[in-house]
Amino acid sequence: MPVAGAVAFLATGWLVVEMREGPSLWPEPRPGVIVLPRYERPTVRHLHPDNGMTHLYGLDGVERPAEELRAGAPPADVFRRTAAAREAWQRAAGSPRVAYLESLPPADLSRFLGNVIAMASVEAARAGHLIDAGQIDDAFGVATNLLRNGAILSGGGPLAQVLVGWDVTESGLRVLRRLTLAASDPAQWEQLLSAAQAARLDPSDALEALRRDAAVLIESPQPIYSSLFVPSQGRRGRPTAVGAVARRLFPILGSTPATSQRHLFAAATLWIAAADPATAGPEADAALERFMAELRGPRIWLDDPLAALLARACLASPRALRERMERAAAVAAATRGMLLVRRYEAVHGHPPASLAEAGIAASDADLTLTIHGREWRIRAGGVEVGPGEFAPSPRR
Repeated sequence: MPVAGAVAFLATGWLVVEMREGPSLWPEPRPGVIVLPRYERPTVRHLHPDNGMTHLYGLDGVERPAEELRAGAPPADVFRRTAAAREAWQRAAGSPRVAYLESLPPADLSRFLGNVIAMASVEAARAGHLIDAGQIDDAFGVATNLLRNGAILSGGGPLAQVLVGWDVTESGLRVLRRLTLAASDPAQWEQLLSAAQAARLDPSDALEALRRDAAVLIESPQPIYSSLFVPSQGRRGRPTAVGAVARRLFPILGSTPATSQRHLFAAATLWIAAADPATAGPEADAALERFMAELRGPRIWLDDPLAALLARACLASPRALRERMERAAAVAAATRGMLLVRRYEAVHGHPPASLAEAGIAASDADLTLTIHGREWRIRAGGVEVGPGEFAPSPRR
């Protein structure tokens, strides 16, 4: 056994040396890419009563009623059980200021965003019931709160929070589109149009959140290394074996806080360049994909194991983010287009013959209007809306 162990150790050492030969697989920083956040977002360490995020963080116990509502539970019962959460939701929408917590543990962030998504789905369903009951003003209030809280969430914080804020905003826009089928008063049309035009679905918010996440990633090696080099104690007060091995192995592999930060900074420039519409393209995609392929191989892990682990866990293909940005812009444009077409139809008794006739600016070149008789649809990118969006689903 000792001889076999010695041979295995020598073979492993020889393999490590061989695999570490050659140029580094870590990329050079991509020039001209802004990695750190460009704008100051107000942050706090403790929540305050006048902060909109305080009330959103206070949402709790909403996920189960939302699941029951989707499963066919009586809506009135679900709306009654979520009344306390609704009060927090309304206070958030009416709060005088917004400031974000400096950090939130991943488990807490996931629970918080889960409650937000659940509350938005319950409120969107409640708006539908109000519209069916003819309570247009109350339904518009629900839509307004969805749009305000969506803007609060997407105005700062990590990327996951911004994307959830977009989901909440899109729920509010869908309520506005449904309201177009019930509104008849000119004042109501102006309210709907004003709300749709003010809806916040700004791609720069997602890019700022991406830079924020990148900054957190780049700064993470230092506290991790600090914790590794403080001997962790086992149950009997002795240093644990894992910490001891890590403290010896990382320096052997050439891993230090400075090198890990440098490697992660370079990786973040590839990540952001491929996500930003201003720099994205086939070349930026290819550079990031080549690096991601190296992350899946063994050799880069022997060059900087901690940076490789963090990059593997946090960096993902930005194609999905770019598609989400495009969808957000398309939903906002299609909603505005539907409101204008529906207003024209309500006034004249028939759909407009063209977008220009409905009052849609020529700058909205991506919008298309399709008319078949009295049925019509507005399309923007891959998003299509119209009165048929709210047609009753056939019963099984």
